[in-house]
Amino acid sequence: MASTIPEKIQHIASPGDRMFFHTLKDVLPDDYTIYYKAEIQEKLYDFLIIGPQLGILVLSTTDITKKSLLSVGDDQWHYLAASGQKTDMENPMKQARSHMDEIVSLLSMDNNLLQLEGKYRSQLKIPYGCGVVFTKMNEQDFMAAGLYSLLDPYLCFMSEELDKDEAGFSAGRFTDKLFDMIAVPFRLSKPLQKEEIDAISYHLFPELREYAQGKDALPDETIFLSPHTIDNPISKQKKSRRKASVPFDICKYTKNLSKNYPHWNILILAFKRKTAQNLQKQINIILNEPEDLFDFDFTSQNIVSPKNHQNIKVRHFHSWLKSELMVKESSLFSSKENWDLHKKDFPQYDAILIKESQLFRAEQIEFIKMLAGIAQM
Repeated sequence: MASTIPEKIQHIASPGDRMFFHTLKDVLPDDYTIYYKAEIQEKLYDFLIIGPQLGILVLSTTDITKKSLLSVGDDQWHYLAASGQKTDMENPMKQARSHMDEIVSLLSMDNNLLQLEGKYRSQLKIPYGCGVVFTKMNEQDFMAAGLYSLLDPYLCFMSEELDKDEAGFSAGRFTDKLFDMIAVPFRLSKPLQKEEIDAISYHLFPELREYAQGKDALPDETIFLSPHTIDNPISKQKKSRRKASVPFDICKYTKNLSKNYPHWNILILAFKRKTAQNLQKQINIILNEPEDLFDFDFTSQNIVSPKNHQNIKVRHFHSWLKSELMVKESSLFSSKENWDLHKKDFPQYDAILIKESQLFRAEQIEFIKMLAGIAQM
């Protein structure tokens, strides 16, 4: 029985997804891992399978039916929603391929996961592929909908192939089809080692890095960067740890920094979206606290900070790259030459505090340091 993340599928998952989830879990061996609705690079993956003999497989699921399908194309499909409204969706195979390309780009940054010689030198040494799962369309519907001319049936699971309890179900045929979806022209000569599988997880799911750094690593590390001559609060905190175990309060420090240097552009970066959201809430509360009791207006119903502190920004790292720096992460970190091409378009900051720095890759930290000549203090 394969491992699954999450251990149990959510009750809100579609019946087809639940059936496929349990079939994968029961049919695949113990050393396989199945991820359901995993978030990678801000994209949600329906199913991601990693196995020592298989490699990596991305599967997109759809509960579209032949009756609801209006038209299909290489990019977009049109169908009638349950409400009767005409709706568009991305070709699920295109989506699966796009997700697989993201994974390949991400893993290819690790030289240890690349082939070092031979015909496929510098390519990912791990086999990979993708496919589509039609949870409400059988093979007959698939043909009638004209999908044979658009999608390779060998890369698609039909509804009658998903239920392990169905008469005539074959675990062998089911597993063979998963292997047939591997797109690269080579196969593994020997199973992936635990270290290689751990490396895949390490790159795809950065939150696991907290545990990869050993028991002595701090659960959360903050880095302070500034081009100005100013005392590093993190260094001071580390020196004082022997005397008192007081955690560094990034929000209070940022408020004081803004008060002392009101014209500075200050940025707080967090690796996890949830952390950035929580930090934003915390800093809003702290910024609204009066400096003095006499500064507080008890007659006002709207709590407004005595100072606007518009020079402070709290951002989720990946969203910040995409929305404010307007760069695609996969291309940005494929070569340092790309940094110089975009550098003139990047905003400048007087201070950056990096929350959860242990989750960032080395080149991401280096890139942040490079921005506007910021150097680590």
